[in-house]
Amino acid sequence: MVGCSAWRKNNLREIRHTLGRFFAIAAIIALGVGFFAGLKATPPAMIKTGEKYVEDTKMFDLRCPGSYVQAQVDALAAEDGVSDAQGQCTADLTAELGTKKPTVRSHSLSERINLPMLTGGRMPVREGECLGDDRYFTKEDIGQTMHVTHGQMPLLSTELKIVGLCSSPLYLGMARGTTTLADGSLDAFVIVHPDSYAEGVFTDIYLRLDKVDRTMYSERYDKQVAQAQKRLSFPYVLSRQSNSGYVSLENDSQIIERIGRVFPVFFFAVAALVCMTTMSRMVTEQRTLIGTLKALGYSDSRICMKYMSYAAMAALGGCLIGFWGGTWLFPYAIWTGYYILYRFAPIEFYFSASIGLICLLASLLCSVGTTWFSCRTELRTMPSELMRPRAPKPGKRIFLERIPFVWNRFSFLWKVSVRNIIRYKKRLVMMLLGISGCTALIVTGLGLHDSISTIVDDQFSGITHYQLVVSFGGAVDEEAFRERYAQSQIVFTQTTAHEIHGAHGITTVQLIATQDASFFELFETRLDGKKMSVPQKGVLIDKGLADALSITDGDELVVQAQAPIALKVAGRFNNHIYHYGILTPGSFEAAFGVPCVNNTAYLMTTEDPYLLAAELSQEPGVLGVTVMDEMRQIVSTTLDGLSFIIAVVIGCACALAVVVLFNLCNISITERIREIATVKVLGFHSMETQSYVFREVLLLTVLGAILGLPLGFVLHRFVMKSIVIDIVSFHVHVSTLSYVLALGITLLVGVLVCVLLSKKLERIDMAESLKSVE
Repeated sequence: MVGCSAWRKNNLREIRHTLGRFFAIAAIIALGVGFFAGLKATPPAMIKTGEKYVEDTKMFDLRCPGSYVQAQVDALAAEDGVSDAQGQCTADLTAELGTKKPTVRSHSLSERINLPMLTGGRMPVREGECLGDDRYFTKEDIGQTMHVTHGQMPLLSTELKIVGLCSSPLYLGMARGTTTLADGSLDAFVIVHPDSYAEGVFTDIYLRLDKVDRTMYSERYDKQVAQAQKRLSFPYVLSRQSNSGYVSLENDSQIIERIGRVFPVFFFAVAALVCMTTMSRMVTEQRTLIGTLKALGYSDSRICMKYMSYAAMAALGGCLIGFWGGTWLFPYAIWTGYYILYRFAPIEFYFSASIGLICLLASLLCSVGTTWFSCRTELRTMPSELMRPRAPKPGKRIFLERIPFVWNRFSFLWKVSVRNIIRYKKRLVMMLLGISGCTALIVTGLGLHDSISTIVDDQFSGITHYQLVVSFGGAVDEEAFRERYAQSQIVFTQTTAHEIHGAHGITTVQLIATQDASFFELFETRLDGKKMSVPQKGVLIDKGLADALSITDGDELVVQAQAPIALKVAGRFNNHIYHYGILTPGSFEAAFGVPCVNNTAYLMTTEDPYLLAAELSQEPGVLGVTVMDEMRQIVSTTLDGLSFIIAVVIGCACALAVVVLFNLCNISITERIREIATVKVLGFHSMETQSYVFREVLLLTVLGAILGLPLGFVLHRFVMKSIVIDIVSFHVHVSTLSYVLALGITLLVGVLVCVLLSKKLERIDMAESLKSVE
């Protein structure tokens, strides 16, 4: 401290002598800021990672599947608004590599669009060489020759040498798709040198558009792509939205973004409340010192600055640690949790100056602002008054003393504890608010897990009983189809996709037109245990869609066709994945003015769904086959990643509970140090002293935790209402076990804090504490 003035030395000594309080303030602010900034930064970081990857690999803007020659590729490249077009060959193959026998999809190596990202080995340079999917193949496979049996399109050779490993923008997620070969499911992809294919025919044309704002998932990009789709005169023109990995990344980032809208704000509010309490109590505790400094001639502003600088240093340190730690740790941890889904690139961190500024201002407001207000209140008092301790509160009876039946059954020490709790109402309120807030956060985190963890079983075991969905390109001979697949229960419907423009953006609903009562054996429509049937007038919609649009029975559902069409909602049913509307063919024809033609078949079968899907794919007129088991796996994997996020949320809530309880209990002990010293002088042993002090702490912890349970219920509902995802509807509930766990965790934290603070009681000097302040 050489060169420091006495004033600065005193301020620095204040920090050194109250390190526990200083670090507690910094820790609370760091937790609040870190949680807030971390969850806010994670969705942009995920999108930034995906955006960098798809731009580095030049992912397609539009895709035209079919059978094409080079002249058609050149014609597309010459279209207005197209910057590049390239034909690529695709073939499904059954392969054999040592003991591995994967079913793979081969793609011809592209030079300009959908570039593979090399993760090991080298690029193919001649016919018969290929890159392997780095999710399936290992570095030991590099240099090995894979024997392949040709599927849809013959290669020039039956052997492919793996010369490297790669990821591809065509496979951002873990799904590899379905095939007509083997069990109907693809295991991996390979990128093959183009000379390995017969020349002249392409299975896909991939396009890159000119003058397009490629901000990932932006509304402007989607509009520009949609306009380009309408201009092209090709039968099938698909956007990136046809790529399951691309859509999955958007949905996952949206879920995190919605969680980050409400939960961190409440988290930060609890931290701010405790920080404000700590600083106001510190000023009140040091009123004698403030009076002394004022009597020595120090100005009010100088005295106020002493405490404001203390608060500012703690807040600034906590804010910086929390912001940089949160914006690094949360995206990294969450991306790690999603590693099974997205491993195409390491996370790109996102640092927002606006979020940092908001965190800094909020931190300073909660700490420095509170300190200024507390100092201002104390400095209005005369120095002679400040230098004397406040007169103790006059003794008075508490309401329990007026109930002899209860009061007389308390022991002496319990009477003292209850009186102390109830008499000091400010301390009581702050303890209850802090503890109940932490319990509410834990309940909310556990409730998020409850609301999400049951979706897969509820949807694919309790609602959808069919295994396959077959889409046709036009009318189908239903009788002949039923005869060929007599082992399966089949229901034909007309299924059409329509957009709904709501307050939360554009939502897609599948309208299913059917009069077949057996459809409800394959697709259960229940609401509150009551089975719903297709209405003769109007439409039956899923509850998630109704909640997202804030509509109910009797309201109108407006869907987009050539013109907006209004359908009356006749009922609702429970559903979690995608949005559906069910109506009769007559209702559909009356509303849309076009005949109803069955174009979809739902199959419930006892056969292997993948083998049956492979067979169905060969049927004439079949556009595609969806295997529900594959969809179940995709949804389950996505929700597993979300469960990791919820675990992080619960962990942070528990950490906040520890810091909050430690801080509040530390304040309580500091305020009562003369009382505790008196108790020790009276002959209380160490365990008796701890019991005397911590009895109140644990009692308040129990009361605060109980108050936090209903508060957590309300907060959980509010958070879940904020998480509106286009394709997912959650089963909003909190299980009894979660309430019990939240209560138990809070009590465990209370016991832990008592153990940590027991040493502080041991160090209290009785003689020093009881000296007269005169």
